[in-house]
Amino acid sequence: MARPRTIDEYLATLDDDARRTLQSVRASIQKAAPKAEETISYGFPAFRLNGKLLACFRGAAAHCSYHPMSGRVIDANRGALAGYDTSKGTIRFPNGKPLPARIVRLLVDARIAEMGAAPAKKAARNAATRQAATPATASPEAAIKGFLAKYDPAIAAQLKACRKKIRALVPRGFEMVYDNYNALVFGFSPTGRASDALLSVIGYPRWVSVGFLQGASVADPDGLLRGTGNQVRGLRLGAPTDLDDPKVQALITRALSASRAEFAAAPPLRTVVKSVSAKQRSRR
Repeated sequence: MARPRTIDEYLATLDDDARRTLQSVRASIQKAAPKAEETISYGFPAFRLNGKLLACFRGAAAHCSYHPMSGRVIDANRGALAGYDTSKGTIRFPNGKPLPARIVRLLVDARIAEMGAAPAKKAARNAATRQAATPATASPEAAIKGFLAKYDPAIAAQLKACRKKIRALVPRGFEMVYDNYNALVFGFSPTGRASDALLSVIGYPRWVSVGFLQGASVADPDGLLRGTGNQVRGLRLGAPTDLDDPKVQALITRALSASRAEFAAAPPLRTVVKSVSAKQRSRR
Protein backbone atom coordinates (compact mmCIF):
# COMPACT_ATOMS: atom_id res chain seq x y z
CA MET A 1 0.00 0.00 0.00
CA ALA A 2 1.37 3.41 -0.97
CA ARG A 3 2.26 5.80 1.80
CA PRO A 4 -0.26 8.64 2.14
CA ARG A 5 0.82 11.98 0.74
CA THR A 6 -1.85 14.10 2.42
CA ILE A 7 -3.88 14.00 5.61
CA ASP A 8 -7.01 13.25 3.60
CA GLU A 9 -5.32 10.22 2.04
CA TYR A 10 -4.25 9.04 5.49
CA LEU A 11 -7.74 9.44 6.98
CA ALA A 12 -9.21 7.50 4.09
CA THR A 13 -7.33 4.41 5.28
CA LEU A 14 -9.07 4.40 8.68
CA ASP A 15 -12.44 3.07 9.79
CA ASP A 16 -15.31 5.51 10.28
CA ASP A 17 -14.92 5.97 14.06
CA ALA A 18 -11.18 6.67 13.89
CA ARG A 19 -11.60 8.93 10.86
CA ARG A 20 -14.32 11.06 12.50
CA THR A 21 -12.30 11.22 15.74
CA LEU A 22 -9.19 12.50 14.00
CA GLN A 23 -11.15 14.87 11.77
CA SER A 24 -12.31 16.54 14.97
CA VAL A 25 -8.74 16.78 16.29
CA ARG A 26 -7.61 18.11 12.93
CA ALA A 27 -10.24 20.85 13.01
CA SER A 28 -9.24 21.79 16.57
CA ILE A 29 -5.59 22.16 15.54
CA GLN A 30 -6.56 24.28 12.53
CA LYS A 31 -8.63 26.55 14.73
CA ALA A 32 -5.90 26.84 17.39
CA ALA A 33 -3.14 27.50 14.84
CA PRO A 34 -4.68 28.79 11.58
CA LYS A 35 -1.25 29.55 10.07
CA ALA A 36 0.02 26.00 10.57
CA GLU A 37 0.54 23.92 7.44
CA GLU A 38 -0.65 20.36 7.03
CA THR A 39 1.93 17.75 6.13
CA ILE A 40 2.80 14.08 6.43
CA SER A 41 5.71 13.26 8.69
CA TYR A 42 7.04 9.69 8.90
CA GLY A 43 3.80 8.52 7.29
CA PHE A 44 1.44 10.25 9.74
CA PRO A 45 -0.62 13.47 9.69
CA ALA A 46 1.19 16.46 11.15
CA PHE A 47 1.17 20.25 11.25
CA ARG A 48 4.17 22.52 10.81
CA LEU A 49 4.51 26.12 11.94
CA ASN A 50 7.46 28.21 10.82
CA GLY A 51 9.19 25.07 9.62
CA LYS A 52 8.87 23.18 12.91
CA LEU A 53 6.56 20.31 13.78
CA LEU A 54 3.67 21.55 15.88
CA ALA A 55 1.57 18.42 16.33
CA CYS A 56 1.00 14.95 14.92
CA PHE A 57 -1.86 12.47 15.28
CA ARG A 58 -2.42 8.81 14.47
CA GLY A 59 -5.24 6.34 14.27
CA ALA A 60 -5.35 2.69 15.31
CA ALA A 61 -7.94 -0.06 15.67
CA ALA A 62 -8.80 0.66 19.30
CA HIS A 63 -7.61 4.21 19.92
CA CYS A 64 -6.17 7.37 18.46
CA SER A 65 -3.18 9.35 19.64
CA TYR A 66 -2.01 12.95 19.70
CA HIS A 67 1.66 13.93 19.75
CA PRO A 68 2.56 17.50 20.80
CA MET A 69 6.15 16.91 19.58
CA SER A 70 7.52 17.55 23.06
CA GLY A 71 7.39 15.59 26.29
CA ARG A 72 7.70 18.86 28.16
CA VAL A 73 4.32 20.00 26.83
CA ILE A 74 2.70 16.91 28.33
CA ASP A 75 4.53 17.32 31.63
CA ALA A 76 3.43 20.94 31.89
CA ASN A 77 -0.24 20.03 31.35
CA ARG A 78 -0.65 16.91 33.47
CA GLY A 79 -3.65 18.38 35.26
CA ALA A 80 -5.62 18.97 32.07
CA LEU A 81 -4.67 15.50 30.81
CA ALA A 82 -5.78 13.63 33.93
CA GLY A 83 -7.80 10.63 32.86
CA TYR A 84 -5.96 10.19 29.58
CA ASP A 85 -3.40 7.49 28.87
CA THR A 86 -0.11 9.36 28.40
CA SER A 87 3.51 8.48 27.91
CA LYS A 88 6.49 10.54 26.89
CA GLY A 89 5.34 12.49 23.85
CA THR A 90 1.99 10.67 23.39
CA ILE A 91 -1.63 11.14 24.50
CA ARG A 92 -4.05 8.30 23.74
CA PHE A 93 -7.84 8.51 23.58
CA PRO A 94 -10.60 6.12 22.43
CA ASN A 95 -12.06 6.15 18.95
CA GLY A 96 -15.27 8.13 19.04
CA LYS A 97 -14.05 10.37 21.87
CA PRO A 98 -11.70 12.98 20.38
CA LEU A 99 -9.63 15.28 22.52
CA PRO A 100 -11.77 18.30 23.42
CA ALA A 101 -10.96 21.47 21.49
CA ARG A 102 -9.95 23.27 24.70
CA ILE A 103 -7.30 20.64 25.44
CA VAL A 104 -6.01 20.71 21.87
CA ARG A 105 -5.72 24.50 22.09
CA LEU A 106 -3.89 24.19 25.41
CA LEU A 107 -1.37 21.75 23.89
CA VAL A 108 -0.94 23.77 20.70
CA ASP A 109 -0.42 27.01 22.62
CA ALA A 110 2.15 25.33 24.88
CA ARG A 111 4.03 23.93 21.90
CA ILE A 112 4.01 27.31 20.10
CA ALA A 113 5.37 28.98 23.24
CA GLU A 114 8.10 26.35 23.50
CA MET A 115 9.02 26.74 19.84
CA GLY A 116 9.24 30.51 20.26
CA ALA A 117 11.46 30.19 23.31
CA ALA A 118 13.90 27.81 21.60
CA PRO A 119 15.56 30.41 19.33
CA ALA A 120 16.02 32.78 22.27
CA LYS A 121 17.63 30.04 24.35
CA LYS A 122 19.85 29.04 21.43
CA ALA A 123 20.89 32.65 20.90
CA ALA A 124 21.74 32.97 24.59
CA ARG A 125 23.83 29.78 24.48
CA ASN A 126 25.63 30.96 21.34
CA ALA A 127 26.32 34.34 22.89
CA ALA A 128 27.76 32.69 25.98
CA THR A 129 29.92 30.42 23.83
CA ARG A 130 31.17 33.34 21.74
CA GLN A 131 31.98 35.28 24.86
CA ALA A 132 33.87 32.36 26.38
CA ALA A 133 35.67 31.69 23.10
CA THR A 134 36.74 35.30 22.63
CA PRO A 135 40.43 35.74 23.46
CA ALA A 136 41.10 37.62 26.67
CA THR A 137 41.67 41.35 26.40
CA ALA A 138 44.75 41.00 28.60
CA SER A 139 48.16 40.78 26.94
CA PRO A 140 48.91 37.40 25.31
CA GLU A 141 51.56 36.58 27.90
CA ALA A 142 49.19 37.40 30.76
CA ALA A 143 46.56 35.14 29.20
CA ILE A 144 49.10 32.35 28.68
CA LYS A 145 50.15 32.62 32.31
CA GLY A 146 46.53 31.95 33.26
CA PHE A 147 46.29 29.00 30.87
CA LEU A 148 49.43 27.43 32.33
CA ALA A 149 48.22 27.91 35.89
CA LYS A 150 45.55 25.27 35.27
CA TYR A 151 48.23 22.57 34.88
CA ASP A 152 50.14 20.58 37.42
CA PRO A 153 53.29 22.65 38.11
CA ALA A 154 55.58 19.97 36.66
CA ILE A 155 53.68 19.82 33.37
CA ALA A 156 53.38 23.61 33.26
CA ALA A 157 57.16 23.90 33.67
CA GLN A 158 57.76 21.41 30.82
CA LEU A 159 55.32 23.24 28.60
CA LYS A 160 56.97 26.60 29.26
CA ALA A 161 60.42 25.18 28.59
CA CYS A 162 59.36 23.46 25.35
CA ARG A 163 57.63 26.58 24.14
CA LYS A 164 60.78 28.61 24.81
CA LYS A 165 62.93 26.19 22.82
CA ILE A 166 60.58 26.15 19.82
CA ARG A 167 60.31 29.94 19.86
CA ALA A 168 64.09 30.07 19.62
CA LEU A 169 63.92 27.87 16.51
CA VAL A 170 61.10 29.93 14.97
CA PRO A 171 62.08 33.58 15.54
CA ARG A 172 59.74 34.94 12.86
CA GLY A 173 56.09 34.43 12.01
CA PHE A 174 53.10 33.93 14.25
CA GLU A 175 52.66 31.96 17.43
CA MET A 176 48.95 31.14 17.62
CA VAL A 177 47.59 30.09 21.00
CA TYR A 178 44.52 27.88 21.38
CA ASP A 179 43.26 27.00 24.85
CA ASN A 180 41.20 24.10 23.52
CA TYR A 181 38.94 21.50 25.10
CA ASN A 182 41.62 18.80 25.22
CA ALA A 183 44.86 20.76 25.43
CA LEU A 184 46.72 24.06 25.30
CA VAL A 185 48.29 24.48 21.85
CA PHE A 186 51.00 26.85 20.58
CA GLY A 187 50.99 26.71 16.79
CA PHE A 188 53.73 28.28 14.62
CA SER A 189 52.82 29.66 11.20
CA PRO A 190 54.53 32.07 8.79
CA THR A 191 51.24 33.76 7.92
CA GLY A 192 49.01 33.75 10.98
CA ARG A 193 46.66 31.27 9.33
CA ALA A 194 46.18 27.98 11.13
CA SER A 195 46.16 26.15 7.81
CA ASP A 196 49.76 27.30 7.18
CA ALA A 197 51.11 26.19 10.57
CA LEU A 198 53.86 23.58 10.44
CA LEU A 199 54.74 23.01 14.07
CA SER A 200 52.97 23.11 17.43
CA VAL A 201 53.66 22.57 21.10
CA ILE A 202 50.78 20.79 22.82
CA GLY A 203 50.19 20.60 26.54
CA TYR A 204 48.10 17.65 27.71
CA PRO A 205 47.29 16.96 31.38
CA ARG A 206 50.08 14.35 31.71
CA TRP A 207 52.60 15.13 28.98
CA VAL A 208 53.83 17.57 26.35
CA SER A 209 54.03 16.82 22.63
CA VAL A 210 55.28 18.49 19.50
CA GLY A 211 52.88 18.37 16.59
CA PHE A 212 54.17 18.17 13.02
CA LEU A 213 51.17 19.42 11.09
CA GLN A 214 52.56 18.26 7.74
CA GLY A 215 54.37 15.36 9.33
CA ALA A 216 53.25 12.76 6.83
CA SER A 217 55.43 14.43 4.20
CA VAL A 218 58.45 15.03 6.45
CA ALA A 219 61.34 12.60 6.13
CA ASP A 220 61.70 10.66 9.38
CA PRO A 221 64.61 8.25 8.94
CA ASP A 222 64.86 7.65 12.69
CA GLY A 223 61.20 6.74 13.13
CA LEU A 224 60.54 9.38 15.77
CA LEU A 225 57.08 10.45 14.70
CA ARG A 226 53.86 8.77 15.71
CA GLY A 227 50.51 8.79 13.96
CA THR A 228 48.88 7.23 10.92
CA GLY A 229 46.68 10.02 9.57
CA ASN A 230 46.93 11.61 6.16
CA GLN A 231 48.78 14.66 7.42
CA VAL A 232 49.57 15.15 11.12
CA ARG A 233 52.26 13.37 13.11
CA GLY A 234 53.33 13.80 16.73
CA LEU A 235 56.35 13.46 18.96
CA ARG A 236 55.69 12.87 22.65
CA LEU A 237 58.41 14.37 24.82
CA GLY A 238 59.78 12.83 27.97
CA ALA A 239 61.43 16.11 28.94
CA PRO A 240 62.15 19.49 27.31
CA THR A 241 65.74 18.38 26.76
CA ASP A 242 64.44 15.91 24.16
CA LEU A 243 64.25 18.91 21.85
CA ASP A 244 68.04 19.26 22.07
CA ASP A 245 68.60 15.82 20.56
CA PRO A 246 70.31 16.28 17.15
CA LYS A 247 67.88 13.87 15.54
CA VAL A 248 64.89 15.86 16.82
CA GLN A 249 66.55 19.12 15.79
CA ALA A 250 67.07 17.77 12.28
CA LEU A 251 63.46 16.59 12.15
CA ILE A 252 62.19 20.06 13.11
CA THR A 253 64.48 21.70 10.54
CA ARG A 254 63.09 19.45 7.80
CA ALA A 255 59.53 20.23 8.89
CA LEU A 256 60.11 23.99 8.79
CA SER A 257 61.98 23.90 5.49
CA ALA A 258 58.69 23.58 3.59
CA SER A 259 58.03 27.27 4.35
CA ARG A 260 61.57 28.56 4.79
CA ALA A 261 61.06 31.54 2.47
CA GLU A 262 57.70 32.43 4.04
CA PHE A 263 59.14 32.39 7.56
CA ALA A 264 62.09 34.51 6.43
CA ALA A 265 59.71 37.12 5.02
CA ALA A 266 57.43 37.10 8.07
CA PRO A 267 57.60 39.70 10.86
CA PRO A 268 59.39 39.00 14.15
CA LEU A 269 57.54 36.32 16.05
CA ARG A 270 54.18 37.64 17.20
CA THR A 271 51.98 35.85 19.74
CA VAL A 272 48.22 35.86 19.21
CA VAL A 273 45.63 34.20 21.44
CA LYS A 274 43.23 32.82 18.86
CA SER A 275 40.58 31.08 20.94
CA VAL A 276 39.59 29.89 24.40
CA SER A 277 37.12 27.01 24.58
CA ALA A 278 34.12 27.48 26.84
CA LYS A 279 34.31 23.84 27.98
CA GLN A 280 37.61 22.18 28.81
CA ARG A 281 38.90 18.92 30.20
CA SER A 282 40.62 19.16 33.53
CA ARG A 283 44.27 20.08 32.96
CA ARG A 284 45.39 18.04 35.97
